[in-house]
Amino acid sequence: MGMSILCRRRFVIEIGSVNGIRCRGSTSTSGASQSLMNPRECPCQTGRPGAATRDGHPEGAGGPFGVRSRNRRDRILKSTKWEGRMAKATDTRVGARNAGRNDPRSALRRRDRGKDDAWVAAFLRRAAYGFLATVGKEGQPFLNSNLFVFDDSGGGRRIYLHTHRTGRTRDNLEAAEKVAFSAVAIGRLLPAPEALEFSVEYAGVAAFGRGCVVEDPEEARTALQMLLDKYAPHLKPGVDYRPTTDEELRRTAVYRIDIETWSGKQKEVEEGFPGAFSFEFPPVPFPKRGTGSH
Repeated sequence: MGMSILCRRRFVIEIGSVNGIRCRGSTSTSGASQSLMNPRECPCQTGRPGAATRDGHPEGAGGPFGVRSRNRRDRILKSTKWEGRMAKATDTRVGARNAGRNDPRSALRRRDRGKDDAWVAAFLRRAAYGFLATVGKEGQPFLNSNLFVFDDSGGGRRIYLHTHRTGRTRDNLEAAEKVAFSAVAIGRLLPAPEALEFSVEYAGVAAFGRGCVVEDPEEARTALQMLLDKYAPHLKPGVDYRPTTDEELRRTAVYRIDIETWSGKQKEVEEGFPGAFSFEFPPVPFPKRGTGSH
């Protein structure tokens, strides 16, 4: 689907997600339009007369969707004073706005699927695992999939996780503190009559901020206990297991992500969506146990 706007020369400009710009001549004061009979009359004409594109319009030297066509499109938008209104209409920084910031890192293309801060926080509290993205000294991105715990006590927003004291995650954080973090969940698969229209229900969070190694022993100890409380709530320290000792703290590294901005997104359809089905995840093989596990 596209969006139509009307320019000074009475041409309807269709901006589509696939087809770029197509023009239709408009001769009616009521706004009704008809196809152009002469391609030279089209305001997106950028090349030799009569050279038709797949839309029946002339193709410029840079192709029908090349640089010259884009430049002509930009001039048309500016001349009709749509530039500011278009920019406002496509401001999709839902997560950033909800977090009280105007941050492009939290931009969402689908504003209708954006979620507020309360939803994001609740999702992070119950998500089973997440992915920490860091960048190394040579510019190589790296993902660490791990258990984590979200903490928003004291007015801040933090994510804690832990690994060994040495490794790529620590090296990357010491080289560049900017990080990204993501947690996701999948719902039902959604079939459609056309292959390209197949879809899926999903929910997820993307967070951006700065990561560091927690140096304070008490903060590290508290973070590790929060991890245990999240993943083993039925077991109690001092009753079912011995709490973390100082020597054990020295053998591990606890990382904190201070969240600067985030966004949440969810797609959910009605219960009776035709043909919707759940994906059967194949079991993960554990040869030593002789069985698989989901």
